[in-house]
Amino acid sequence: MKHLFTFLFVAFVLNSMAQDNGIKMVLSGTAYGSYALGYERAITPKTSLNLNIAYWNMDAGLFSTDNFFENQVDFFDTGNGLTFGGFKQGFNTTLEYRYYPKGAMDGVYLSPYARYWQHGFDLEDEIEGNTFTIESRLSGLGLGFQVGYQWIISDAFIIDWYFIGVGVERYMLNGKYVIDRENFNYSTIEPSVRDAFKSDYDFISDKVETEVNDDNLRVKLPVIGPGLKTGLSIGYRF
Repeated sequence: MKHLFTFLFVAFVLNSMAQDNGIKMVLSGTAYGSYALGYERAITPKTSLNLNIAYWNMDAGLFSTDNFFENQVDFFDTGNGLTFGGFKQGFNTTLEYRYYPKGAMDGVYLSPYARYWQHGFDLEDEIEGNTFTIESRLSGLGLGFQVGYQWIISDAFIIDWYFIGVGVERYMLNGKYVIDRENFNYSTIEPSVRDAFKSDYDFISDKVETEVNDDNLRVKLPVIGPGLKTGLSIGYRF
């Protein structure tokens, strides 16, 4: 009898959860090394929350992005020899509140979202014959709105296509200049560092910040800009 009650209780719990949850794998980011899992939970008959968390390593992507990133360095006035040095790891996470006119987790949905991401990489800068490694991190914090469509196949399998998402993001580039030399006076390179991160666009150049320390020089470049979001996921509903 005890086992019967246990079985009935478990069956009741599973039945109450049925069709209210989804586990998904994001396919679209694998091309550039972002491997993400998502979880969606219905919270009302027509709304849900969707959370994606991703590990990001561009060196592990299906396609090489080295040339793309190297080209982006040319966005700056690189008269001081600023060059791309290599990728590090990163992560990104997105939280969405979804509204489904047809019913939660099925069909067209409208979704405000918030996301945060960061990725590390190295740059190098040659100043007056000295080569400095720049330990760098680019991050973004944004809010936006997206439109998507989710198919439920055989009441279990999910195809989730968020085909358009636009928003505003605060991008932040953090860099730390270091050189393998004792008692180096980093204040001597501060003007050159500021020049290295200048751009033809005043709204970027005016944001460059530098901070001289005993064993490094730090540079920051915060910029407000547009954000785009699109992707494709597959998963299972239960």
